[in-house]
Amino acid sequence: MSISIYGTGGIFIVEKIKKKAVAKKKPRKIIKGSCDYCGKEFETKIKTKTFCGGNCQAKSYSEGVKSDKTVGRPSKYDPSYCQEVIEWMGEGYSFESFAGKVGVCRDTVFEWANVFPDFSDAKNRGSAACQVFWEKMGINGAGGKIQNFNNGCWVFNKKNRFGWKDKQEITIEGDLTPWANLETEDDE
Repeated sequence: MSISIYGTGGIFIVEKIKKKAVAKKKPRKIIKGSCDYCGKEFETKIKTKTFCGGNCQAKSYSEGVKSDKTVGRPSKYDPSYCQEVIEWMGEGYSFESFAGKVGVCRDTVFEWANVFPDFSDAKNRGSAACQVFWEKMGINGAGGKIQNFNNGCWVFNKKNRFGWKDKQEITIEGDLTPWANLETEDDE
């Protein structure tokens, strides 16, 4: 910081001038690596790069070749979650709430369902078990076996979670063309 003093007509003005320090970027070191697909040696400035240029990355994904080098945090997925999610949803809980049970975010359980076929199958089985739970509750509630059963809440739950809809049948008779009954000037 520097201070400059200048005057005009006997008045002195003091200004503080801040000089910004400009940080110079250090050039990145060049790292040598080998392509996980073709084995070719290459140079990069990115530590996590595992494929050389060209189409090696696209080819590896289309052929299902996986890199030995894993990037990012390891998955918290456990194969035992398959049975757990079926049991959890069989108690009436949603698939999304299973994320809270195991301590991950919602997107994570959906990602697991996309990546792990066994977990996807468990999700589908859990959804069926969940629907059975809620239908049994409705049958018992309508039959008077559940004291103070809230039918409106149960129906609202079924509409939001299982695709139930209020269906109205509308029957329209007659000519459906909008211009069929219009009169024109020529008709007069």
